[in-house]
Amino acid sequence: ALPLLKRYRVTATVFVVAGLVGTQRTFWVEQLIAMWRDEEKRDRLRASLEKSLGSAFPPGGLEDIVEKLKHLPTAKREQILESIRATSGSPTEDSDAMLTWEEAEQMERDGISIEAHSVTHPLLVYEDDSTVKSELQDGKQILERELGKKVRAFAYPNGTWNDRVRKMVQECGYECAFVTRRGWHQQGGDLFTIPRIMLHEGKVTGLRGRFSPALLSLRLAGWR
Repeated sequence: ALPLLKRYRVTATVFVVAGLVGTQRTFWVEQLIAMWRDEEKRDRLRASLEKSLGSAFPPGGLEDIVEKLKHLPTAKREQILESIRATSGSPTEDSDAMLTWEEAEQMERDGISIEAHSVTHPLLVYEDDSTVKSELQDGKQILERELGKKVRAFAYPNGTWNDRVRKMVQECGYECAFVTRRGWHQQGGDLFTIPRIMLHEGKVTGLRGRFSPALLSLRLAGWR
C-alpha cells in the first residue's frame, strides 16, 4: 500500500471568513473572552447581558453565554453586543491578528487551498434567505477576486446547517460543503454534508506546548 500512497499529495485546506481577512476586526467571541478575563468588566458584562436577555440569560459561565449568543440572528446579537460595548468598553488585550491577503496568496502558492467560510461567520440557519445568500455568494466572490482562483468548497460556520441552507450552498455554485460531524467521507456520500475530524491547538499540542505529530496521528486514527 505504501507505494500507492506515495502517488498522492494531501493538500491542506483553510476555510476563511472573507470579510475579516486583511482587517483589524476581531470575532465577537474573542472580544467577550477578553472582557471576561477582566474582573471589573466581567461584572458589567454580566449585568448588561442579564438586562438584554432577561429570562433567557444562561445560568452558567462564559461558554454558556457564547453558545446562547451564537444561536441568535446576527442583527439581534449585534444589538446586544453594542449594548455590552457601551457599558463595558472595548477589550484591553490584543486578540489574534487576522490573516492578510498577502499571507493568503502566499499560502496558495505554497500549496494550501483557501476556501470559503462565509463573510461574517453567522450561524446560517438563524438567518433569513437574503442574508444566507449574501453570506454565501459574497464570501465566494471576495475570495475569487482577491486570490484569482475558483472557490469550490464551503465550511458551515459552527458546522450548523439544515436542508434550506444546504440547498442554498449548492445553488450558489459550491461543489461541496463540510460539517463538523466526526467521521470520514465515504464514496457516494452527500458532498454537501461531508464529515471531518476536528483538529485545533488543543487537540494536537503536546506537554511542552508544541505541535505533536504523535497526537495528530492518534486523532486521525480515532482517539479522542
